[in-house]
Amino acid sequence: MSVPSTQTAIAQLIHGGAETLQEVQIPIPKPTGLDILVNVKAVSVNPVDYKKRSGSLGANKLAEPLVIGYDASGVVEAVGEDVTLFKKGDEVLYAGVLNRQGSNAPYQLVDERIVAIKPKTWSHADTAALPLVSLTAWEALVDNMGIPVSQKENPKSLLIINGAGGVGTLALTLASKVLKLKTIIATASRPETIAWTKKFGATHVINHNLPLGPQLKEQDLTFDYVFSKFAHPCIYLMASFGAPVLQPYLL
Repeated sequence: MSVPSTQTAIAQLIHGGAETLQEVQIPIPKPTGLDILVNVKAVSVNPVDYKKRSGSLGANKLAEPLVIGYDASGVVEAVGEDVTLFKKGDEVLYAGVLNRQGSNAPYQLVDERIVAIKPKTWSHADTAALPLVSLTAWEALVDNMGIPVSQKENPKSLLIINGAGGVGTLALTLASKVLKLKTIIATASRPETIAWTKKFGATHVINHNLPLGPQLKEQDLTFDYVFSKFAHPCIYLMASFGAPVLQPYLL
């Protein structure tokens, strides 16, 4: 089946709230260079989407209909002349970029260098939930904290505030399965979120609705790294020469 020339996308003509989103007809672009054209099968919603929609990430004037949407999973429909990593029919996933049209449309152009092959056993819906949260967790733990990828147990310890969130879940998984940290402390407050954090790698769980210090002391715990959007209350509890990472970039 050939690709049509136009598509119905969810877009906006002005920045603002959800009421600015509407169905619009826009052209389906042709891939050139390193771009691939993806037939989008599933997307997920991240804070970056409402920030871009509201205009808080840039100017309020739009020269053309703005299609938001960051994460996506889909099938390669066509490729540019310089593409070497993918071919028509490949199932892929990716987190897009802020300066291009997003994934809330049937077709999207994406640079092949930010695309990966979708796991064969995963649905498109499950896959679309992965890209941005996993990138955020990796950048925090590996790129910013400098925790090495290891085949052996790492004796260091990590505190993850809100371990049951999207990024927290991926951080737990990476910390336990890839970075092999010996002690992984997560915060959670409800029975279901406590069970969730333990399922994904937490060795200890404390309640973020209560003072952290007494809970850590009671379990004889300290930590070398802290992963949090609000790390300042935790700094005084950290081991000497520890490494905090804040998440202002957590879009």
